[in-house]
Amino acid sequence: MKKLAIIVLCMVGFAPVAMSQISLQCPSCRSFESCGQCWVDAAEATAAGCAAARGVTSPNTVENGLEMNLGIEQISVYPNPSQDGFFTLGNPEGFVGEVKVADLSGRVVVTYLLQGEREFHASQKLKAGLYFILINDKEGHLVTKSLMVIQ
Repeated sequence: MKKLAIIVLCMVGFAPVAMSQISLQCPSCRSFESCGQCWVDAAEATAAGCAAARGVTSPNTVENGLEMNLGIEQISVYPNPSQDGFFTLGNPEGFVGEVKVADLSGRVVVTYLLQGEREFHASQKLKAGLYFILINDKEGHLVTKSLMVIQ
């Protein structure tokens, strides 16, 4: 029993030290370290969506190690709830991308293209219900908004 207690104490006492000494060692061919991975250069890390370390700058914000595109997050859906089945997207940054409207079952009801306009008016009337507005910008960022249609 004494041996077991000593072994447990040793393991508990040394575990934090051993874990804190572990670090990522990048090979010379991939010398740029970012987000716990090794990259050839900053451009490769940024292209993979990882710009959280070594002074890589990005137009996006890094929070808790996750890169967030704040511009596409600013797109708004109004009026919400919609009383006539139509909606407008407020696009203050003028993003170009694709907008899909899906019902609760996930079926895509209609798809629109954002061409950089500041306000986009949906042309197809939606039936009463709850919808998901899936917005993909040209860089591949996805934002989901919800829309309720009441009639």
